[in-house]
Amino acid sequence: MTEYKGSVSVTSEEAVVVEITGQLGSYVVEGWIDLAGLTDGVVRIREYVAVDGENYRLYDYMDYDSSLDAPAIRLGPMTLCGFMKYKATIQLLSGSGFEAKYGFVTRVVEVASNIYDLVNLLPSIVLPVALGGIYISLLRSMG
Repeated sequence: MTEYKGSVSVTSEEAVVVEITGQLGSYVVEGWIDLAGLTDGVVRIREYVAVDGENYRLYDYMDYDSSLDAPAIRLGPMTLCGFMKYKATIQLLSGSGFEAKYGFVTRVVEVASNIYDLVNLLPSIVLPVALGGIYISLLRSMG
């Protein structure tokens, strides 16, 4: 599990909150953005995904105004292939700028980092299956 935390200046320019790339296997990403500093105006939070691992495409966006009763905004969870990229951004559409704190986490779901890991894992899968097949064959021949 990897954690990402910090703060971002919210201005009229779209700013990256978090960008996640280069995971070792399929992963889940989710996080929180604190909009308590939004005293007036409207912000837009966007989520992007690079399905091909290179070109970001807009996945979703939502606008929030200063009348929020619950300023803790949750994004995700979302499961992505290891080669895919994720990015969340924030932009002030109107009102006064502020600092927004954030916290995100990724959890790798499946790891196959290299051929050596795969080779080392195979005996623990193949051997029990092979031995189970031999045991069943012996039972059939005895019965």
